[in-house]
Amino acid sequence: FERMGNSVEEKRVKIKHKLQYSTPTPRGKASEEDTTETPMWVNKGGKLTILQEDQGQLFSIKGTTDGKLKAAQ
Repeated sequence: FERMGNSVEEKRVKIKHKLQYSTPTPRGKASEEDTTETPMWVNKGGKLTILQEDQGQLFSIKGTTDGKLKAAQ
């Protein structure tokens, strides 16, 4: 785990992970390796999620904005 910012209010972390894959071949084996990072939100109770849980209702059932969002100017 690594914090994404130095701010006390920053609620995201980066999780580093490594995937390794190996398969046999007639003359040995073939392998693949991938190392990457995934940003995750830290929510109440330390629960990690891809999206922030408490972002509120952004759209109505019809798909329009609920009026709380401000248009970019």
